[in-house]
Amino acid sequence: MKKEFIQVNEVSLGTIFDDKVDERPLLIYVHGGPLYPESAIITKYFPQISQFFQCVFPEMRGAGMNATIDITDGKAVFDDFASDVKEITRHFLERFNKKKAFILGHSFGTVTASKVVKAYPELYHAYIGVGQVNDMYEHNKIVYDFMLTTAKNKNKKKLMAKLENNKNRAYLSSKEFFLSSQQITAAERKTIFHTRKYGSFQTIKDVFSYKLYSFTEKKQFFGALFSSKLMTFLTNDMFDMNIGEEIESLVIPMYLFAGKHDLMACTEQALAFYDKIDAPKKSFYTYENSAHFPMFDEPQKFEKDLQEIIAAF
Repeated sequence: MKKEFIQVNEVSLGTIFDDKVDERPLLIYVHGGPLYPESAIITKYFPQISQFFQCVFPEMRGAGMNATIDITDGKAVFDDFASDVKEITRHFLERFNKKKAFILGHSFGTVTASKVVKAYPELYHAYIGVGQVNDMYEHNKIVYDFMLTTAKNKNKKKLMAKLENNKNRAYLSSKEFFLSSQQITAAERKTIFHTRKYGSFQTIKDVFSYKLYSFTEKKQFFGALFSSKLMTFLTNDMFDMNIGEEIESLVIPMYLFAGKHDLMACTEQALAFYDKIDAPKKSFYTYENSAHFPMFDEPQKFEKDLQEIIAAF
């Protein structure tokens, strides 16, 4: 893998990519967070992805290597992300002499990736969404119900008192609810992994052991991840978006992957997006023993499903 800063749309975006050109199709992997670049953990916990694809991992404005780039708040940021991904795709298609790429959006990366394929379908074979985001308000209602049930089952009286009769938009879109939900769902293995524990300390270890980042870039990674910019995205602007209603239809095939235990982007909302989108071909893959990264919990099944998708092109 190689690191390079690519000039697009008047900004220089740090990008990790496989520079070995062969018969593998090109994959543009759009990370989530929305300020959480994933190449460090994908290449560690699911290195098999490079068997099937020549991977490109662009990092979004304001995230990771690009943390020093100013981003504005609101929906326009996702339009900027989408324009950047489009230009990154064009750059690598030309660089590697390939006609089209696959695009995979993960978590909040599905917002960006779905916008890109809607506007520029000629660049892509298919859209792959993992942990598809749709309506965050409806998603957080599901998370709220899980938290309340967990609090009652474990007799967490303080949390129960806070949650009961507080299922309203103001609370569900608050920083307080976001932080509480992250703590509870992580403890119940409903986030990164379902089949093993994975907490903040392991994230720090994984990023600081990633050889492609400089020490400064590693610090920037966490500076962006815990910034006020992220809180604005997750507790305000995203609650005004319904991605399925915005996209409505695609002219290329769509494949969605959902972990049954995922409470970072719940299966119910992924299905709502799936049902809303008209596409020439679409498939929905449910992973019974997975959370937010089904490729980590059930790698063999994920490999098999990827191979079936690639074989269709």
